[in-house]
Amino acid sequence: MTVRRKKNIPAVLLSMILYSSTVLMSGGCDSNNVKSILRSDRLIGINLSGFDLYKLDLEKVNFSKARLIGTNFSFSNLRNSKFINADLRRADLSAADLTGSDLRGANMRRAIAAHAVFRRARMADAYLYGADLSNTDLRDAYFVIQADANTAVDEICEKIMHGKMTNYVHLRNADCSGAAINSRWKCFIQIQGVRNFDKIIWVK
Repeated sequence: MTVRRKKNIPAVLLSMILYSSTVLMSGGCDSNNVKSILRSDRLIGINLSGFDLYKLDLEKVNFSKARLIGTNFSFSNLRNSKFINADLRRADLSAADLTGSDLRGANMRRAIAAHAVFRRARMADAYLYGADLSNTDLRDAYFVIQADANTAVDEICEKIMHGKMTNYVHLRNADCSGAAINSRWKCFIQIQGVRNFDKIIWVK
């Protein structure tokens, strides 16, 4: 694994992240200690831009407000992780599992998330302009603040088109080819101006 070191990254935090790739996956005797540290607030606002964090177990880790520009999270376990207001521009999230993650307010412009899983992820206010969302699983993702299974999506679309709502995921020019999305969000996705709208897989 190639890791580029940033001067403002505490060595102990970087060591914990890398150590997690072996200890957490193996369930070693120190796994609970490592998990508790990684899931604390110590990574909030950290700068890990450009780091290679390929295929790590980072479940429930809090990366809120972190700088993660161009960071490689491909194939990582990011279930229930937090990326609130994080900078994920051009980050590689391909094939990562972000089930239940919190991406509210994240800057994900031109991020690569092909084949990633975003099931039940909270994505309101996230910006994914030009992102690669091809073949992603976006079923049951929360695109709008406080939206649930009973929310009338037609009303949401009407409010957006009349400028009465801004708290929603922004997907302009995102590549959605092969993405799996709940069919009730069809009008919402259409007004976003995504690429390959005709190749989206609509599911109930």
